[in-house]
Amino acid sequence: MADEEQMMERKEEATEVKRSLLLLALHVCFGGFVSGLDGE
Repeated sequence: MADEEQMMERKEEATEVKRSLLLLALHVCFGGFVSGLDGE
């Protein structure tokens, strides 16, 4: 049972990491898009 709980915690941590990376990527892409529009 303890092993299953540890696996669930690791999955949750991995999900949080993926989510933060995705948000960072979106922020960078959107920021570049906006600055590109301003450059025109």
